[in-house]
Amino acid sequence: VLFRSLAGHLDAKQGKLFIVNKIYHQSYNKSFYPYLPKELSVSTQALMSANSVQNYPKANTLFDMEAYAFYLTALKFTCIENLFCIKLISDNSQNPFTSVSPKLAKDLICKEQEAILSLIKDIFTYQEKLSPAADFSQHPILKIISLTHSQNLQLTSLVRRCENLKI
Repeated sequence: VLFRSLAGHLDAKQGKLFIVNKIYHQSYNKSFYPYLPKELSVSTQALMSANSVQNYPKANTLFDMEAYAFYLTALKFTCIENLFCIKLISDNSQNPFTSVSPKLAKDLICKEQEAILSLIKDIFTYQEKLSPAADFSQHPILKIISLTHSQNLQLTSLVRRCENLKI
């Protein structure tokens, strides 16, 4: 699962691409730590989500209003190794968020399209190296208990995670 969107930063250049290594929410004081394979060669940065627009409250931190909610929701459907949050800087102290327009966002994304696609390709290459997921659809335990399709996917994901982490 890839979450690509724009973010603010105190001093990073507009158009700089990051992959998020920590997502925390200002109000809830809770954090997630996405799994980052060493094969990915892009800058990493922590990201702070908040309920309202902030004026770049921390140095060396990305800022948005949606990544925490996305990650919280996505973790209900897959494991941490399958979630990646990619952020492109749209605003900073020199170019405040009030100057960001749909046209600017489109231009930034188009300008960095090659780098974004290269990173996505690296992520997919990493994903292909993971163990194939087990198929539980015919497992004898399913004759005793009933799992919804979603529960079956979650079980498959957990087994895959254990295999990949050699647990």
